[in-house]
Formats: sequence, structure tokens, C-alpha cells
Amino acid sequence: MKEIDRIHEKVSLEKPRGNKTIITVEGIKKPKVKLNIIKNIIIRFLQNDTLEDNSSQWSTLLPEKFIQILNLIDEHDIGNDDFLVFLEIAIYDLKNRNWEWYSSKSTINGFSIVFKNSFYPKSLWLIHSLNIPLSKIYIKDDVFGDYELYTFKDITSYGKLDGIQFD
Repeated sequence: MKEIDRIHEKVSLEKPRGNKTIITVEGIKKPKVKLNIIKNIIIRFLQNDTLEDNSSQWSTLLPEKFIQILNLIDEHDIGNDDFLVFLEIAIYDLKNRNWEWYSSKSTINGFSIVFKNSFYPKSLWLIHSLNIPLSKIYIKDDVFGDYELYTFKDITSYGKLDGIQFD
């Protein structure tokens, strides 16, 4: 089954054979909306992965809320928060990843995603950039174990993204 098909069809937290990473997000508002944005980022990337990293088309292809948030982030934010990136770096990261989406599940106040292989923490911009605090993200990795995330100053702690509405 192709990755795009798994994104659409595997919604009961199915587990792959071999190594996996499970990322769980708890205690957030609009979890289903945010999970769908993450799914759409991956789907639209996979459908257009031959575009150059710096192509201006990415701004129109990727979900509007995601682009809106990335446009608010500046070098100061990225200097404080290791889990944020600019769009070109996000695309580069997606092109050079070792993980694949395997399954997901939405809950009342969060969601979980299962990735085939190890999901490197540097890719957490995918979740964190949707104004999800690092303190709400939990990682279980078959290779690296269970761990939490820390950064100098989480962008969600100073309200820069608070005006973004997830309908």
C-alpha cells in the first residue's frame, strides 16, 4: 500500500512491521483539524515532490493555515525554537526523510500518528508549527526509546501564533 493510501485509509493506529515511532499529542483544541492539516501537508508534498525545494509553488500547494503560520515565523523564533523551520527547509526535510506515514487516529483532545522507521525530532516542525506546544507532544520510538522535547523558548509560550484560527 502506498503512503498516500495509508494516510487516507489507516485511521485506527495500525502498526507496521519493523521499527516505528508513535507520536501522541494530547490536550489540544481542534485535534481533528490539525491532524488533517498534517495529513494534507504530506499528501500534497508526495503529489508534488519533484518541485525544487525553493519553488514558489509550494506556498499555494500546501495547506493555507500551514503557510500562514510559516509566514509569521522569523529568524528570532527559529533561533529560540529548534523545532521550527522555514518553508524551503521543510521541503528539504520531507525530501530527505527516512520515515513514512503509516497510520493515525484522532481523539477528543488529541491524536496519534504512527511512522514507519524512526521519526527524527528535527521533523517535528510538522506538528509543532501548528501552534502545538512541545509539552503536549510525546514520542515513543522503537530505536531511540521514549522521550520528551525541550527547546530554548517554545514559540507557543509567547503567543505569537495565538491569532491563528483552526476551523
